[in-house]
Amino acid sequence: MDSALAKLIFDYLASVSNAVEALKDSGIPMDWATNGIPGTGTLSNGATYRKHGYGCEVSLPSGLVDFDFGPDGETSGFDGWHLYLYADERRTLCGKLAQEDLDKALNSALSQGLLVRPNGRGLYYVANSA
Repeated sequence: MDSALAKLIFDYLASVSNAVEALKDSGIPMDWATNGIPGTGTLSNGATYRKHGYGCEVSLPSGLVDFDFGPDGETSGFDGWHLYLYADERRTLCGKLAQEDLDKALNSALSQGLLVRPNGRGLYYVANSA
């Protein structure tokens, strides 16, 4: 896998993990459908969140991270759009990235077996971590 893509993916997943921990530390359950929490709020660490259909957007000190939960509630997956938004938010670290270039890199990693998409669509996962 392209080293820049690998770095972007692992940085993104680390930020998602930080966001999930901040949500949990604030007593926010991860089951959006049945928990009845407000659509937006402030976490105990001062970060803000906005829940949406399949996931959540969290404003961390390092920047915004938006993610979707996988079909079993996992947070180890990602899609091209959320990865692009993450990179765009962090241009000083990632440089300017075109959506089409990111899509090509993701497709290349997928065809090399470095990424997987369990149902041929939906979220990508790093191979051996799905």
